[in-house]
Amino acid sequence: MSFPEKEHFVSEPVYPLFTGTLFSCDAGLLKPDPAIYQLLLDRHGLKPEETLFFDDSDRNVETARALGIHAVRVRAFAPDVRKMREEIKKARLN
Repeated sequence: MSFPEKEHFVSEPVYPLFTGTLFSCDAGLLKPDPAIYQLLLDRHGLKPEETLFFDDSDRNVETARALGIHAVRVRAFAPDVRKMREEIKKARLN
């Protein structure tokens, strides 16, 4: 994600729902490189099986799932807030 895309994303109403974030423009890594997912987990002390990941790319979602992360595909540049809230609620119940 570029810096302008990051600025747009952090202004979205869904952004405060996230416990931890990592933007590729800050990390110097790109998805679907497994290293960026590991950096996210390490930086925020997350366990893959307890982590919920959203992305607009099937490839990125597949990589996250291969690492044991619960991953959900959402629409590009228009975060599907309802879907995200439902997934977060469901994850908290499990």
